[in-house]
Amino acid sequence: MPDNTWRAVDLDRWRARTRGAVLYVRQTSTELGRRASAYVFSWALGAVFAAVVLAGVAVAVYTEGWLATVADLAVNAAASVMVGAAAVAAFVVTSRRQSLRRLLEAHRAGQGPGERTPDRVRQARAVAAQLVDPKQSGSIVIEAPAGSGRTTFLRQLVDILSDEGVVAIELNEWDLSGTAVVQAATDAFRRLMARAGVDAPLVRTMELLARRREIVVLVDGIDSSPHAARRATAVDTTRRRLEELGAARLAHVVIVDANSTPPELLRSRLRLTPIGSDALARLVAGTAAVALEGFHTPSRRLGSQLAHLRLGLHTLRAMADEVRQAARDEEALLVALHEHIAADGPTALLMRRLHAVGLLPQTSPGPGIDDRSMAGETLGQILEFLLLGDGTQVPWTEVVARLDWSRIDEFMLGLAELERKVIVERREHAGDLVIRFLDPELRELAVGMRLAMSRNAFRHSGARGGGAFAGELIQRTLMADGIAERDLVWRQAYEVALRNGYLSAMGDADRAIRALGEEPPMLTAGQLERLWEKADDFDRTMYVNRLPQVLTAIALDLLWSRLRSPLFNRTSHELRRDIAAAICGRGDLAWRRLHQSWEKHVRAAESGDLAWQGRRGAVWGEHGNAAASLCWILPTVAVTATGGVAAKVQRLLDRLVAATVPGGDLATNGRPDLGIEISLAEGLKDAAHHAMSASRLLPDPVWSSIALTAAAATSWVSRLLALQAALLATAGDPARRDAFSVLVAQQVDDRHPITASYARLLRDFVGLGHEPLSRHVYAVVWVDDTDALAAAGDDLDDRAARTLAAVTLVLNLVEARLRVIEAGQTGTQLRVRALSADAVPGCLRSRVMAYGAESGRCGCDLGLCGPELSIRAVRRVSEPFAHRCLAGRPDDLLIYDGALDVHLRRLIRP
Repeated sequence: MPDNTWRAVDLDRWRARTRGAVLYVRQTSTELGRRASAYVFSWALGAVFAAVVLAGVAVAVYTEGWLATVADLAVNAAASVMVGAAAVAAFVVTSRRQSLRRLLEAHRAGQGPGERTPDRVRQARAVAAQLVDPKQSGSIVIEAPAGSGRTTFLRQLVDILSDEGVVAIELNEWDLSGTAVVQAATDAFRRLMARAGVDAPLVRTMELLARRREIVVLVDGIDSSPHAARRATAVDTTRRRLEELGAARLAHVVIVDANSTPPELLRSRLRLTPIGSDALARLVAGTAAVALEGFHTPSRRLGSQLAHLRLGLHTLRAMADEVRQAARDEEALLVALHEHIAADGPTALLMRRLHAVGLLPQTSPGPGIDDRSMAGETLGQILEFLLLGDGTQVPWTEVVARLDWSRIDEFMLGLAELERKVIVERREHAGDLVIRFLDPELRELAVGMRLAMSRNAFRHSGARGGGAFAGELIQRTLMADGIAERDLVWRQAYEVALRNGYLSAMGDADRAIRALGEEPPMLTAGQLERLWEKADDFDRTMYVNRLPQVLTAIALDLLWSRLRSPLFNRTSHELRRDIAAAICGRGDLAWRRLHQSWEKHVRAAESGDLAWQGRRGAVWGEHGNAAASLCWILPTVAVTATGGVAAKVQRLLDRLVAATVPGGDLATNGRPDLGIEISLAEGLKDAAHHAMSASRLLPDPVWSSIALTAAAATSWVSRLLALQAALLATAGDPARRDAFSVLVAQQVDDRHPITASYARLLRDFVGLGHEPLSRHVYAVVWVDDTDALAAAGDDLDDRAARTLAAVTLVLNLVEARLRVIEAGQTGTQLRVRALSADAVPGCLRSRVMAYGAESGRCGCDLGLCGPELSIRAVRRVSEPFAHRCLAGRPDDLLIYDGALDVHLRRLIRP
């Protein structure tokens, strides 16, 4: 290349660099000029402002003086600070409200489709009211057994909270797997903030919303854990996680299985009862085109059955498929399913499902175990993985690590078959696939069956829980080679059950083995007694509610002994009610075994030895509590007994009614204590409800006893309960509607205000023309007061719920006064006067007297109030029920001047 060419290139480069430098200098000087101009302008503006201020100050000093000028400047500065602070506060509040609105919108948008029903709206509103009340702890435990519609209730609650401007953070058992509950809630809230586009500090935002009760954590299955097979473990898990939420000051609603609630939290508990409506029928029948009126009674009966059997809806649907072909319609399907479960019991039905898939043979094993189906082989492998991890679900990574890959195809085919049979499911969680049983009860039985192949009998199942223990006992009994081996198995099982308190598991195993065609050894009376004493109330309740239709004489004697002294006071009220219901369902058998004892107690009532004056005497100790328990039992046995037995029961019931009602001057005529009369009214109501639920006609003599009690009973509580019995009888037999109308018309003018007001409520209810009456009757009638109180009133309307509150408060005051005054007749006399009075106690008539109830300034002649009494005693009134009554204020109030509200607020006081 020539030299001039190189010079031309260098010249071009020099020119380009020069132009760049010049351009940079120009831009820099321009920018510097702009900055200098802005700097000079700001200083000039500041100088002008300072000059104006100084001139103003000079003028002010010249005209008003230094003191007035300084005062004015201070006032102006304070006003400026206040305006600025108000502006900042308004900005912060506006920003928070906008963030809350966006969070609520994002949460509503994230709500999946689901059924919203009008059921339990009042309970959901009561829970929401308690959560947003800053004076309350913000902790509510909801007990929801199988078939109670917990998912629907949660949707209802979330909708109400959203309307109240509260963000609900929803968690389930999968979210808690391997994660602390507060961390899971924080992660869920972070995801919600991301969806809502809220850019704010995570923890600070949660704390601000929690402080204002604008965020609530909802946890479905807080008692679940990969290792929570035993109830004690579930209770401990619930307690620990609730403590974590409490320490974080997060308001929360948690759903647990039945009786997983820690005892110290029973006041804040809400118990969901079975659906008992068309919703359950649709779930079981698998159709949405079901008429509401056609089968409300069988669906409610099936729902009540589920509450005791702990069967999941998946299992229930599978059982429904077994009886579907023989059922002509949905109503017949529900009836057949109820009878199918009642005949053999749930444990036997679940065992048949496991035997059907080939998990283990029903008879002696031998080499036949190797002939299991592919589904049975797969189920056996899943159970092996489950036992190795000692948990409730199997991670897919563990399957991959332990399974022989040459058999993976067979495993997958068997797994698909198990899913088709609704036994297990695959589900993704935290980036991993897990396999779990759809029904926990089925899982524990399957685990027990697998453990039956181990050498150490009951070593692992005894430590795992009652379900696994029952499964192993059943399978070992079925595979026993001869009577000697079978007896050995049961002796070993009894020792393990006695150590762990597995009363209901032994009962389940006994019933299932009989249903499967074998005859297990029978426990002696002493063995059954020791098992009962070792078990807790939860296990005893499970045992009582799962008893077969044909009871042994030993079991009947055990149950009846708990309803008499000296064991009466050692048995809880709720358990006594369950025992009475179990005996009532076996009418003929119960009469043949116990009629001599029953007649002896009725004679004591007829003799006048059970009057209130001798309540603490020896005769009362022998017959008093037994006679009260018999009042619960005898009316329903008159419904369930057949043939000549029914006539004998009815004659004994007539004698008991004649000895108890009509009332009169109790001090002279020696009629039984008013507690016995009230128990009789409760028993008559139970009989009417049983007849309605079983689609039976109530016998005319029982109706006559109801009418007599409603018209002539001494206690206003007895008359009120008899009115409920009459309505239930009318719901079961519409032909009695005219007789019921006459009875209610008479009681509208009852001498006691609460009974008269309740009679008006029933008159208005029947006048609305609800059809069928059996479907709507639960809006004004509570079947059991303790269940209704625990369920926040359940289906009751507002007037009926406040009636229940008033009756409960009076009874609690009466029973508390009786417990305080143990010596002499003063306490008993006050109790009789309160239960037979014609007026409401003063502390339930006047707000002023209600406020003085705890200070001992009792303003009426009943003398019930006092600082040493607790209106929470005897019948536990839950906080959700109190909030429910306070939220619902009907037009026709029972108690005037707000006195009832004063007591209700006292109940929810921290």
